[in-house]
Amino acid sequence: MPSPIQQAKNQEIALREILQANREQLRRKVIFGLKQGGFGSMPINILVAISDAGRIMSPPSKNEHSSFVLKADQISEKIISMIADYNTANSLFSSKDLPWSMPLEDLEKTVAFLLDLHEPLKRETAPDATPEPEPAKEPEPVKAASPPLPEEQVDEHKIESLNGCPQCRGEVTILWGAKYKNYYWHCKNCSKNFPINFKCPGCAEKLRIRKQGNEYHIYCEPCGLSALYFTDKS
Repeated sequence: MPSPIQQAKNQEIALREILQANREQLRRKVIFGLKQGGFGSMPINILVAISDAGRIMSPPSKNEHSSFVLKADQISEKIISMIADYNTANSLFSSKDLPWSMPLEDLEKTVAFLLDLHEPLKRETAPDATPEPEPAKEPEPVKAASPPLPEEQVDEHKIESLNGCPQCRGEVTILWGAKYKNYYWHCKNCSKNFPINFKCPGCAEKLRIRKQGNEYHIYCEPCGLSALYFTDKS
């Protein structure tokens, strides 16, 4: 399986990058309103929880990850200890001397921003009552598998392209994010970034973007579906 440590580090990079890209709307300006606050030096702690039944094979003396790779039942205690350490540091220094601080107003904006981006995992729930079994029917003849839908038959009412920036209605384009390996919308006017998240109407897998010249096609490889999503005319 992929390294959970590296996965957490990649998530740290992605989180910091999306917050930094939206810092103008999340952070207020400091130093007499001349310097924009940001998230470049914001501390992000990584904790990796191992199953209670799992085993950490490295000897403690040689395990360089022992401070943040823990059994699942140790995570809560570790978080409480980290919060206590931060509170102790805050009591020793004034807010002006802290290496990084965040006003409550900015914190509330950031929390609301992340909650707005979050898409909860959708799970199918069992029905309240077990339906009565239907009478047995004679089996229908087996039908041949249908070929993939051609490009023009993709269910496009669920796939919406942007005609302009949702914030300022400025001209938008699509850029590639090398760090988290995904395409995203970018406003040329206000420099805001917006994610591209759509699911295949056939298999519910996340759709991907493929660039061909100045055209961007959205597609599902397992279903063989593809459609023109955006044309960059600039």
